[in-house]
Amino acid sequence: MEKKRSTKYNTPKDSRLLESDKEIRFELPYETEFENLSYIGVVLYETWHVPGHHHEHFELCYVESGQGWFTIDGSYYTVSQGDLFITKPGESHQGAAAGDLPFRLYYLGFNLEQMRSLEVISRTLPRVEANLLIRDDWENIPYETVQSFGGYTQVLDKSLNVVFSRGSGMEKGKASYSEEELLALFYEGNGSGYHSLAPFVSPEGREYHLLVTIPGGVVMKESHLVKTNSEITKVFTRLLIVGFLWFAAAFLLSLWLYGRITAIRITNPLTEVSRELAQIAEGRGGKRLFFRANKELMDLQLHFNRMADRLEQAETAKRRLEEERRRLMMDISHDLKTPITTIQGYAEVLRLGMEQSEEQRQKYANRIHTKARFIASLVDDLLS
Repeated sequence: MEKKRSTKYNTPKDSRLLESDKEIRFELPYETEFENLSYIGVVLYETWHVPGHHHEHFELCYVESGQGWFTIDGSYYTVSQGDLFITKPGESHQGAAAGDLPFRLYYLGFNLEQMRSLEVISRTLPRVEANLLIRDDWENIPYETVQSFGGYTQVLDKSLNVVFSRGSGMEKGKASYSEEELLALFYEGNGSGYHSLAPFVSPEGREYHLLVTIPGGVVMKESHLVKTNSEITKVFTRLLIVGFLWFAAAFLLSLWLYGRITAIRITNPLTEVSRELAQIAEGRGGKRLFFRANKELMDLQLHFNRMADRLEQAETAKRRLEEERRRLMMDISHDLKTPITTIQGYAEVLRLGMEQSEEQRQKYANRIHTKARFIASLVDDLLS
Protein backbone atom coordinates (compact mmCIF):
# COMPACT_ATOMS: atom_id res chain seq x y z
CA MET A 1 0.00 0.00 0.00
CA GLU A 2 1.43 3.37 -1.00
CA LYS A 3 0.95 6.39 1.20
CA LYS A 4 2.20 9.84 0.23
CA ARG A 5 2.37 12.74 2.65
CA SER A 6 3.36 16.35 2.28
CA THR A 7 3.59 17.19 5.95
CA LYS A 8 6.18 19.10 7.91
CA TYR A 9 6.13 19.14 11.70
CA ASN A 10 7.43 22.26 13.39
CA THR A 11 9.48 22.14 16.56
CA PRO A 12 7.35 20.60 19.33
CA LYS A 13 5.86 23.05 21.74
CA ASP A 14 4.41 22.48 25.19
CA SER A 15 0.72 21.75 25.19
CA ARG A 16 -1.33 24.18 27.21
CA LEU A 17 -4.79 24.07 28.75
CA LEU A 18 -6.25 27.57 29.09
CA GLU A 19 -9.38 27.63 31.25
CA SER A 20 -11.72 30.06 32.98
CA ASP A 21 -15.25 29.90 34.31
CA LYS A 22 -16.49 30.82 30.82
CA GLU A 23 -14.16 29.05 28.37
CA ILE A 24 -11.79 26.09 28.00
CA ARG A 25 -9.09 26.03 25.25
CA PHE A 26 -6.67 23.19 24.58
CA GLU A 27 -3.59 23.93 22.45
CA LEU A 28 -2.20 20.80 20.80
CA PRO A 29 1.39 19.69 21.50
CA TYR A 30 2.39 19.67 17.79
CA GLU A 31 1.64 22.12 15.04
CA THR A 32 1.94 21.43 11.29
CA GLU A 33 1.95 23.85 8.39
CA PHE A 34 -0.09 21.62 6.11
CA GLU A 35 -3.61 20.80 7.22
CA ASN A 36 -2.57 22.33 10.53
CA LEU A 37 -4.75 21.82 13.61
CA SER A 38 -3.55 24.39 16.16
CA TYR A 39 -6.08 24.40 18.97
CA ILE A 40 -9.50 23.19 20.14
CA GLY A 41 -11.73 25.17 22.49
CA VAL A 42 -15.19 25.13 24.06
CA VAL A 43 -17.27 28.02 25.45
CA LEU A 44 -19.43 27.11 28.47
CA TYR A 45 -21.10 30.29 29.73
CA GLU A 46 -24.19 32.23 28.64
CA THR A 47 -22.51 35.66 29.11
CA TRP A 48 -19.43 34.78 27.03
CA HIS A 49 -18.07 37.56 24.81
CA VAL A 50 -14.96 37.84 22.66
CA PRO A 51 -13.84 41.27 21.35
CA GLY A 52 -12.90 41.98 17.74
CA HIS A 53 -9.78 40.16 16.48
CA HIS A 54 -8.42 38.23 13.49
CA HIS A 55 -6.18 35.19 12.85
CA GLU A 56 -3.62 34.12 10.29
CA HIS A 57 -5.45 30.82 9.98
CA PHE A 58 -8.96 29.45 9.53
CA GLU A 59 -11.30 29.08 12.53
CA LEU A 60 -14.30 26.73 12.46
CA CYS A 61 -17.11 27.25 15.00
CA TYR A 62 -20.12 25.08 15.89
CA VAL A 63 -22.97 26.14 18.21
CA GLU A 64 -24.15 23.12 20.19
CA SER A 65 -26.69 24.96 22.35
CA GLY A 66 -27.98 28.46 23.05
CA GLN A 67 -28.08 31.60 20.93
CA GLY A 68 -25.70 34.44 20.18
CA TRP A 69 -24.33 36.73 17.47
CA PHE A 70 -21.17 37.18 15.42
CA THR A 71 -19.82 39.88 13.12
CA ILE A 72 -17.39 38.97 10.34
CA ASP A 73 -15.76 41.92 8.52
CA GLY A 74 -18.64 44.14 9.66
CA SER A 75 -21.47 41.80 8.65
CA TYR A 76 -23.80 40.87 11.54
CA TYR A 77 -25.16 37.32 11.98
CA THR A 78 -27.34 35.71 14.63
CA VAL A 79 -26.36 32.13 15.51
CA SER A 80 -28.23 29.40 17.34
CA GLN A 81 -28.09 25.67 18.07
CA GLY A 82 -26.78 23.63 15.12
CA ASP A 83 -25.15 26.54 13.24
CA LEU A 84 -21.70 25.93 11.73
CA PHE A 85 -19.58 28.78 10.35
CA ILE A 86 -15.96 29.53 9.45
CA THR A 87 -13.75 32.62 9.41
CA LYS A 88 -10.90 32.94 6.93
CA PRO A 89 -7.38 34.25 7.61
CA GLY A 90 -7.38 38.02 8.07
CA GLU A 91 -11.15 38.36 8.60
CA SER A 92 -11.96 40.54 11.62
CA HIS A 93 -14.62 38.93 13.79
CA GLN A 94 -16.16 39.09 17.24
CA GLY A 95 -19.12 37.48 18.97
CA ALA A 96 -21.09 36.93 22.14
CA ALA A 97 -23.75 34.70 23.68
CA ALA A 98 -27.27 36.10 24.00
CA GLY A 99 -27.05 35.78 27.79
CA ASP A 100 -30.49 34.30 28.41
CA LEU A 101 -29.93 30.59 27.62
CA PRO A 102 -27.15 28.09 28.41
CA PHE A 103 -24.58 28.57 25.65
CA ARG A 104 -21.99 26.08 24.35
CA LEU A 105 -19.75 26.67 21.33
CA TYR A 106 -16.92 24.50 20.03
CA TYR A 107 -14.16 26.02 17.89
CA LEU A 108 -10.89 24.90 16.31
CA GLY A 109 -8.09 26.65 14.44
CA PHE A 110 -6.34 25.16 11.43
CA ASN A 111 -4.19 26.23 8.48
CA LEU A 112 -4.30 25.21 4.79
CA GLU A 113 -1.86 27.74 3.36
CA GLN A 114 0.49 25.15 1.84
CA MET A 115 -2.23 23.78 -0.43
CA ARG A 116 -0.76 26.15 -3.01
CA SER A 117 2.40 24.02 -3.09
CA LEU A 118 0.74 20.77 -4.19
CA GLU A 119 1.19 21.47 -7.90
CA VAL A 120 4.93 22.04 -7.44
CA ILE A 121 5.18 18.89 -5.35
CA SER A 122 3.42 16.81 -7.98
CA ARG A 123 5.94 17.91 -10.63
CA THR A 124 9.05 17.51 -8.48
CA LEU A 125 8.51 14.42 -6.33
CA PRO A 126 8.33 11.71 -9.00
CA ARG A 127 12.02 12.35 -9.80
CA VAL A 128 13.25 12.27 -6.21
CA GLU A 129 10.84 9.94 -4.40
CA ALA A 130 12.63 6.92 -3.00
CA ASN A 131 10.03 4.35 -4.05
CA LEU A 132 10.39 5.42 -7.73
CA LEU A 133 14.19 5.13 -7.64
CA ILE A 134 14.46 1.55 -6.33
CA ARG A 135 16.36 -0.86 -8.60
CA ASP A 136 17.56 -4.41 -8.03
CA ASP A 137 21.01 -3.34 -9.23
CA TRP A 138 21.98 -0.46 -6.96
CA GLU A 139 24.37 0.87 -9.61
CA ASN A 140 21.35 1.55 -11.81
CA ILE A 141 19.57 3.73 -9.26
CA PRO A 142 18.73 6.99 -11.17
CA TYR A 143 20.31 9.46 -8.80
CA GLU A 144 21.08 12.18 -11.37
CA THR A 145 18.10 14.42 -10.48
CA VAL A 146 18.86 14.07 -6.78
CA GLN A 147 22.51 14.90 -7.45
CA SER A 148 21.57 17.95 -9.53
CA PHE A 149 19.89 19.35 -6.42
CA GLY A 150 23.05 18.71 -4.37
CA GLY A 151 21.63 15.58 -2.78
CA TYR A 152 22.49 11.93 -2.50
CA THR A 153 20.95 8.47 -2.14
CA GLN A 154 21.84 5.88 0.50
CA VAL A 155 20.97 2.21 0.81
CA LEU A 156 20.53 1.08 4.44
CA ASP A 157 20.57 -2.51 5.58
CA LYS A 158 18.27 -4.01 8.20
CA SER A 159 20.47 -2.58 10.98
CA LEU A 160 20.27 0.88 9.33
CA ASN A 161 23.93 0.89 8.35
CA VAL A 162 24.79 2.63 5.04
CA VAL A 163 25.96 -0.08 2.57
CA PHE A 164 25.77 1.93 -0.68
CA SER A 165 25.57 5.64 -1.59
CA ARG A 166 25.65 7.84 -4.70
CA GLY A 167 25.39 11.60 -5.32
CA SER A 168 26.94 14.82 -4.05
CA GLY A 169 27.36 15.94 -0.45
CA MET A 170 27.69 12.38 0.82
CA GLU A 171 30.42 13.50 3.23
CA LYS A 172 27.67 15.22 5.22
CA GLY A 173 25.66 12.02 5.53
CA LYS A 174 25.88 9.47 8.32
CA ALA A 175 27.49 6.05 8.05
CA SER A 176 24.69 4.55 10.13
CA TYR A 177 21.43 5.63 11.74
CA SER A 178 19.50 4.76 14.83
CA GLU A 179 15.77 4.33 14.49
CA GLU A 180 15.21 7.57 16.42
CA GLU A 181 17.61 9.51 14.18
CA LEU A 182 15.95 8.20 11.05
CA LEU A 183 12.44 9.01 12.22
CA ALA A 184 13.59 12.44 13.41
CA LEU A 185 14.32 13.36 9.78
CA PHE A 186 10.60 13.10 9.07
CA TYR A 187 8.80 14.11 12.24
CA GLU A 188 10.81 16.78 14.02
CA GLY A 189 11.05 19.33 11.21
CA ASN A 190 14.69 20.01 11.99
CA GLY A 191 15.29 22.00 8.80
CA SER A 192 17.70 19.42 7.35
CA GLY A 193 16.00 19.51 3.96
CA TYR A 194 14.05 17.04 1.87
CA HIS A 195 14.00 13.34 2.76
CA SER A 196 12.28 10.35 1.20
CA LEU A 197 12.47 6.79 2.52
CA ALA A 198 11.24 3.53 1.01
CA PRO A 199 11.80 -0.06 2.17
CA PHE A 200 12.47 -2.81 -0.38
CA VAL A 201 13.58 -6.44 -0.54
CA SER A 202 16.54 -7.55 -2.65
CA PRO A 203 16.32 -10.56 -5.00
CA GLU A 204 18.13 -12.50 -2.27
CA GLY A 205 15.29 -11.75 0.18
CA ARG A 206 17.20 -9.26 2.32
CA GLU A 207 15.47 -6.14 3.68
CA TYR A 208 16.84 -2.71 2.80
CA HIS A 209 15.80 0.94 2.80
CA LEU A 210 16.52 3.56 0.16
CA LEU A 211 17.00 7.02 1.67
CA VAL A 212 17.01 10.17 -0.48
CA THR A 213 18.44 13.36 1.03
CA ILE A 214 18.48 16.84 -0.55
CA PRO A 215 19.84 19.90 1.31
CA GLY A 216 17.33 22.36 2.74
CA GLY A 217 16.07 25.16 0.50
CA VAL A 218 16.91 23.38 -2.77
CA VAL A 219 13.67 21.53 -3.52
CA MET A 220 11.15 21.71 -0.69
CA LYS A 221 11.31 21.89 3.06
CA GLU A 222 9.07 18.90 3.44
CA SER A 223 9.74 15.25 4.13
CA HIS A 224 8.05 12.38 2.31
CA LEU A 225 7.43 8.78 3.26
CA VAL A 226 6.29 6.26 0.66
CA LYS A 227 5.50 2.56 0.98
CA THR A 228 5.69 2.74 4.77
CA ASN A 229 6.74 -0.46 6.50
CA SER A 230 5.41 -1.90 9.73
CA GLU A 231 7.83 0.05 11.96
CA ILE A 232 6.84 3.40 10.48
CA THR A 233 3.18 2.40 10.60
CA LYS A 234 3.59 1.74 14.30
CA VAL A 235 5.02 5.23 14.78
CA PHE A 236 2.08 6.80 12.95
CA THR A 237 -0.32 4.68 14.97
CA ARG A 238 1.36 5.73 18.18
CA LEU A 239 1.17 9.39 17.20
CA LEU A 240 -2.53 9.03 16.37
CA ILE A 241 -3.22 7.28 19.67
CA VAL A 242 -1.31 9.92 21.64
CA GLY A 243 -3.20 12.69 19.84
CA PHE A 244 -6.52 10.98 20.52
CA LEU A 245 -5.63 10.51 24.19
CA TRP A 246 -4.71 14.19 24.49
CA PHE A 247 -8.02 15.17 22.94
CA ALA A 248 -9.98 12.69 25.08
CA ALA A 249 -8.26 13.99 28.22
CA ALA A 250 -9.10 17.57 27.28
CA PHE A 251 -12.70 16.61 26.51
CA LEU A 252 -13.13 14.73 29.80
CA LEU A 253 -11.55 17.63 31.67
CA SER A 254 -13.98 20.03 30.02
CA LEU A 255 -16.90 17.79 31.09
CA TRP A 256 -15.58 17.70 34.65
CA LEU A 257 -15.14 21.47 34.74
CA TYR A 258 -18.62 21.94 33.28
CA GLY A 259 -20.02 19.70 36.02
CA ARG A 260 -18.20 21.71 38.68
CA ILE A 261 -19.44 24.98 37.22
CA THR A 262 -22.99 23.58 37.11
CA ALA A 263 -22.75 22.54 40.77
CA ILE A 264 -21.46 25.94 41.82
CA ARG A 265 -23.86 27.96 39.68
CA ILE A 266 -27.03 25.87 40.02
CA THR A 267 -26.96 23.02 42.57
CA ASN A 268 -25.45 24.96 45.47
CA PRO A 269 -27.88 27.92 45.21
CA LEU A 270 -30.88 25.56 44.97
CA THR A 271 -29.67 23.70 48.06
CA GLU A 272 -29.44 26.96 49.99
CA VAL A 273 -32.97 27.96 48.89
CA SER A 274 -34.35 24.57 50.01
CA ARG A 275 -32.67 24.84 53.42
CA GLU A 276 -34.07 28.30 54.14
CA LEU A 277 -37.56 27.28 52.97
CA ALA A 278 -37.45 24.42 55.48
CA GLN A 279 -36.54 26.92 58.23
CA ILE A 280 -39.52 29.08 57.34
CA ALA A 281 -41.88 26.08 57.16
CA GLU A 282 -40.87 25.10 60.72
CA GLY A 283 -41.63 28.61 61.98
CA ARG A 284 -38.03 29.51 62.77
CA GLY A 285 -37.86 32.33 60.25
CA GLY A 286 -35.17 32.32 57.64
CA LYS A 287 -32.00 34.10 56.64
CA ARG A 288 -31.77 36.18 53.51
CA LEU A 289 -30.08 34.57 50.49
CA PHE A 290 -26.92 36.04 49.03
CA PHE A 291 -25.29 34.20 46.10
CA ARG A 292 -24.20 34.84 42.51
CA ALA A 293 -25.76 32.73 39.77
CA ASN A 294 -27.50 32.99 36.42
CA LYS A 295 -30.47 35.29 35.81
CA GLU A 296 -33.19 32.78 36.74
CA LEU A 297 -31.61 31.89 40.09
CA MET A 298 -30.93 35.56 40.87
CA ASP A 299 -34.64 36.26 40.27
CA LEU A 300 -35.51 33.36 42.60
CA GLN A 301 -33.21 34.82 45.25
CA LEU A 302 -34.85 38.26 44.93
CA HIS A 303 -38.39 36.86 45.27
CA PHE A 304 -37.38 34.64 48.20
CA ASN A 305 -35.88 37.58 50.10
CA ARG A 306 -39.01 39.66 49.43
CA MET A 307 -41.18 36.81 50.73
CA ALA A 308 -39.03 36.46 53.86
CA ASP A 309 -39.24 40.21 54.49
CA ARG A 310 -43.02 40.20 54.20
CA LEU A 311 -43.39 37.15 56.43
CA GLU A 312 -41.21 38.81 59.03
CA GLN A 313 -43.26 42.02 58.82
CA ALA A 314 -46.52 40.02 59.14
CA GLU A 315 -45.17 38.19 62.19
CA THR A 316 -44.14 41.47 63.82
CA ALA A 317 -47.57 42.99 63.12
CA LYS A 318 -49.27 39.91 64.58
CA ARG A 319 -47.27 40.14 67.80
CA ARG A 320 -47.99 43.86 68.08
CA LEU A 321 -51.74 43.25 67.57
CA GLU A 322 -51.77 40.55 70.22
CA GLU A 323 -50.02 42.89 72.66
CA GLU A 324 -52.49 45.68 71.97
CA ARG A 325 -55.42 43.30 72.42
CA ARG A 326 -54.10 42.08 75.75
CA ARG A 327 -53.57 45.65 76.97
CA LEU A 328 -57.08 46.61 75.81
CA MET A 329 -58.66 43.73 77.69
CA MET A 330 -56.79 44.71 80.84
CA ASP A 331 -57.96 48.31 80.51
CA ILE A 332 -61.56 47.28 79.85
CA SER A 333 -61.60 44.86 82.77
CA HIS A 334 -60.32 47.62 85.02
CA ASP A 335 -62.91 50.10 83.73
CA LEU A 336 -65.72 47.56 84.16
CA LYS A 337 -64.76 46.46 87.64
CA THR A 338 -65.64 49.74 89.43
CA PRO A 339 -69.14 50.36 87.93
CA ILE A 340 -70.10 46.71 88.32
CA THR A 341 -69.10 46.83 91.98
CA THR A 342 -71.20 49.99 92.39
CA ILE A 343 -74.21 48.39 90.69
CA GLN A 344 -73.90 45.30 92.86
CA GLY A 345 -73.80 47.43 96.03
CA TYR A 346 -76.87 49.55 95.21
CA ALA A 347 -78.78 46.54 93.91
CA GLU A 348 -78.08 44.64 97.14
CA VAL A 349 -79.38 47.57 99.26
CA LEU A 350 -82.57 47.72 97.22
CA ARG A 351 -83.03 43.95 97.23
CA LEU A 352 -82.74 43.69 101.01
CA GLY A 353 -84.97 46.72 101.65
CA MET A 354 -82.30 48.35 103.72
CA GLU A 355 -83.29 51.84 102.55
CA GLN A 356 -86.84 52.95 103.49
CA SER A 357 -86.75 56.37 101.95
CA GLU A 358 -88.42 56.43 98.53
CA GLU A 359 -86.33 59.35 97.49
CA GLN A 360 -83.12 57.54 98.44
CA ARG A 361 -84.21 54.34 96.65
CA GLN A 362 -84.91 56.38 93.52
CA LYS A 363 -81.48 57.89 93.82
CA TYR A 364 -79.91 54.40 94.06
CA ALA A 365 -81.89 53.24 91.02
CA ASN A 366 -80.67 56.23 89.01
CA ARG A 367 -77.08 55.44 89.92
CA ILE A 368 -77.57 51.80 88.88
CA HIS A 369 -78.99 53.01 85.57
CA THR A 370 -76.10 55.43 85.00
CA LYS A 371 -73.45 52.78 85.68
CA ALA A 372 -75.26 50.30 83.41
CA ARG A 373 -75.23 52.83 80.56
CA PHE A 374 -71.52 53.41 81.18
CA ILE A 375 -70.89 49.67 80.93
CA ALA A 376 -72.96 49.48 77.72
CA SER A 377 -70.86 52.30 76.27
CA LEU A 378 -67.64 50.42 77.07
CA VAL A 379 -68.98 47.29 75.41
CA ASP A 380 -69.96 49.27 72.32
CA ASP A 381 -66.42 50.74 72.13
CA LEU A 382 -64.94 47.27 72.46
CA LEU A 383 -67.10 45.83 69.67
CA SER A 384 -66.45 48.74 67.33
